[in-house]
Order: sequence, then structure tokens, then C-alpha cells
Amino acid sequence: QGRMSDSVEYEMQALGIMIKNREDDQKAIYIRNMLAHKAYPLFCLKLKAQIEKAEDKEPWYGMLGCVHSAACHFVEAAACYHETYRLCHSAADLSFEAYCWQKFGDYYKTADLLEQAVAADPENTDYREKLMLAKAEIGLFEEAIAIGDYIIQKEPDNIVAHYNRARMKQMLGQHSSAVKDFDTVLVLSEDKNAYSDKENDF
Repeated sequence: QGRMSDSVEYEMQALGIMIKNREDDQKAIYIRNMLAHKAYPLFCLKLKAQIEKAEDKEPWYGMLGCVHSAACHFVEAAACYHETYRLCHSAADLSFEAYCWQKFGDYYKTADLLEQAVAADPENTDYREKLMLAKAEIGLFEEAIAIGDYIIQKEPDNIVAHYNRARMKQMLGQHSSAVKDFDTVLVLSEDKNAYSDKENDF
């Protein structure tokens, strides 16, 4: 237990330096995920103590959210990202919180948060693609297709949007239109089998 505590203390110092320097490289991710799995309760206590004394609390809440998420404690992770959004109003934190609720299975909350993320950063295609899938998760296929239409209008070569729109058209029985989207995917893709085994996300 003593050695584990010393290890967590050492890694906390390393993470503190990375956070101070605004680094989020592979080493930081490795340390965070390792401690989330091997010393989750102790690591959380250390991070909460750091949040209490830190002047800039936002990156530490973000780190704690990552740790909760890596340990599959998604409700706790969502609460941390909610706090980081309250502190800095970043659309990315809305997206991170949405991911947590999606993993927890609350697709309505997921869609609501992604709607907010899109409103905060309308040019971010990634948020729109996630919202498209979230709408499909709650059965709003026509709204999802409309989002796909918007993405494709802006980015005609967006393979993911074409593919997801095709799947959603299938769900509505619009098979001829879906086939056209699938054909576009094949034309755009260098590897014509890239999407043949893709898992259905909704």
C-alpha cells in the first residue's frame, strides 16, 4: 500500500507538470489510464485534493473526468466535465460530457449536450457527426439525415457522413437513396471494403 501511495504521488507530480505545461501527450494518457485501473480510489482522492488547492481548477477537473471515464465510472466523469464546462465554457467539454452519458446509455442527454456543443461551435463537423448518431439512437432518423445533409453540403467528400446517412435511410426504408450513398462511399474510399464490416452504431 505504501509503495502504491508513493507511486501515485510521483505520477501526480508528473501529471502536475504536464498540466502546467498544457501537455496531453501519450505519456500523460498512459499514466492517467494506468493509475485509473491500478489505483483508482487513491488516484481520485489525490486529484480531488489537488482540485481543492489549485487556483486553476479546470484542467484538474478534466483529468479527474478522464480517470473516471478510463475506469468506466461515466456518471462521475460526466459530473467532472460538467464542472469544466462551467469554468471555461468549452464546447469540447460538452462533447466529453455527452460521450459519458452515451456510454452510460442516456441517449437523450447525449443528444441535448451535443446540440449545445454544435451551437457553441457550429463549424465543428465532429460534433455534428456525433449528434447525427445520437439522434439515430433515439429514433429521430429524419433529423439525423438532415444533419447528414448539412455535413455533406459543406463537405461533399465526407465518407463517414455518407455512410451514416445511408444507414439511417435504410432504417426508414429509403433503400434506393441509401444505395446511392453507399455507392458514394465506395467511390470516395480508396479501400472499397473499408466499411463492409463496420459495426452498426445505432
